[in-house]
Amino acid sequence: MRYRENPYQNKIEYFQSGVWPWLILGGLLLVALFIALVVAALLLPPLSLLSRLDPSYTAVDLGGNTLRDPDGMQMTFLPEDVDRPFRVKITGVPRNLFLEGAVSDNLLTAASSIPAHLVMKSPFYQIQRRGAVPKRATLAVPIPNDAEPYRTLDLYSWNGEGWVWLPGQVIPAEGIIEAHLDYLPDSVVVMQTHALNPNVAATYLPEQVLPDNYRDATLEINPQGLYLEAEGLIAGAPPTLSGDLLNGAFVIMPTLRNWSDDGSVRADLIDNLLIDDTARQRHVATIVGLIQQNAYGGVELDYRGIAADLRPEFTTFLEELRAALPAGKRLAVRVELPQQLSGDAWDSGAYDWQAIGRLADVVKVPTLIDPKAYAPDGQMAAMLDWAVGQVSRYKLQLVLSTRSLEQMTGQPPRELGYQEALAALGTVAVGGGATTVGPNQPLELTLSGLPAGAKVQFDVDSGLYTFTFPPDAAGQRVIHLENAASVARKLQFVAQYNLRGVAAQNLFDADSDPQIRDVIRRFLDLALSPVEGQHALVWHVKNQEGGLIAEQIVDLTSPTFQWTTPAAAGTYQIIASISPNRNPAIATPLGNISVTVSEP
Repeated sequence: MRYRENPYQNKIEYFQSGVWPWLILGGLLLVALFIALVVAALLLPPLSLLSRLDPSYTAVDLGGNTLRDPDGMQMTFLPEDVDRPFRVKITGVPRNLFLEGAVSDNLLTAASSIPAHLVMKSPFYQIQRRGAVPKRATLAVPIPNDAEPYRTLDLYSWNGEGWVWLPGQVIPAEGIIEAHLDYLPDSVVVMQTHALNPNVAATYLPEQVLPDNYRDATLEINPQGLYLEAEGLIAGAPPTLSGDLLNGAFVIMPTLRNWSDDGSVRADLIDNLLIDDTARQRHVATIVGLIQQNAYGGVELDYRGIAADLRPEFTTFLEELRAALPAGKRLAVRVELPQQLSGDAWDSGAYDWQAIGRLADVVKVPTLIDPKAYAPDGQMAAMLDWAVGQVSRYKLQLVLSTRSLEQMTGQPPRELGYQEALAALGTVAVGGGATTVGPNQPLELTLSGLPAGAKVQFDVDSGLYTFTFPPDAAGQRVIHLENAASVARKLQFVAQYNLRGVAAQNLFDADSDPQIRDVIRRFLDLALSPVEGQHALVWHVKNQEGGLIAEQIVDLTSPTFQWTTPAAAGTYQIIASISPNRNPAIATPLGNISVTVSEP
């Protein structure tokens, strides 16, 4: 009899063989792995499903949005700042908890790494984002209580490795610090800043001699003599440096200029350079070669008159130079004065201060000419309030000169040496012109350079003397006498705003107020104090034997000398001198005149 084979027999034996359970287990594992991959894809960026569902995150769509923290911190994203939707979250960590270390592990380093010159004043606002990256963001951070003076407040962000300064404008009337950023930081904190040891930069010419009390000073020396040339080349040569400079504690950074000592500016050279890629690359390479060949500490750029529409090109040039500079070499950039548009709005022309502040190690800012600018809360303060919101205050140096300024109608200001400025006052003159008079006669002595209508004024706020002369065919002539008091006033702004320091033009020039170098030297030693700036006119009368018979000290703003001739006939010398501190021993002679007293 034939038996029919069971068709399921092999399968039953296969199942009974023990292999099947392993196949089932493997299949389950594959399914689990697939599910895990799907879950991970949903939870991790870019989808980040949980955070999208997290109600603590706020959605920002193409229409923009504004977020507000319970403490008052606000973030705004305008529609033009958003290319794709994203979600964002603000978490405020109270200041005391943050400083005590009662925070997550990733913030412990941030709390312990706050520099000594910064004091945390606000909560730590942590910013978390999921999804696309916005192009720009506007932050409005409340000014904390007990945070005066407001002019020394800054915004900082912890980026995971260190504290980074953020541009931000203090707006006291609204009680906020507002920041317009081209990226979204990970955090923001209000810090109270404190001063660091001041830095002084000084121009240097070949014929100048370094004073003894500056030989051990830590200075940045800017040798002059290098000029921008066509095609990106450099003309001229820096002065030969003395052994004192080469062997001292000085940082040597030559200045590259596009202007001459007579004030003429070659704006065409810098404009042509910025629009010519080949010339620009040659200029960058030439600068780098100059630094390396001479072992300089860096370079200072002083390019003036740049066309405002070349603002992006100037920034590009600085980016290329910054990238090419060897490690450890400094870049200093002198900007021109911005133009005030309103109380807190300024136009900086071709100079993008925020971009320059990111690229340069030092940003040098000229000081204002008008004495009225130095009044309390005046234009100088307004400019600095704006400036410290554009560039880190620890990079800003105020540019000041030891030379006086002459302004003529329709002409650019011209620098004058101290003696040349004083010479504008003229020499000694007798009122009425008669130099032969009788005994016991009243005489009025004055200065010949001060005709009727001329004024000498002292401005307490700026420390400047202003000589205003009557208009003539050439126009109005005004001279601002730079002196130790006016320099000390500018240094006070450095202290009030915790700036990096000053860049002193012509510091080693012999033709300057002799007290100026002492003022700056004390500033280097952190001994800044106001200077009494009341210049005095010292009148001396000597008889024909040279004996002193009369002396009178009057303020320079009232320079006339009333003298009564003696009873004794003879020839008398009347001498006028000017003293910066009412001390006849260090007075500078202005001239003299002989007066003859006739017999009765």
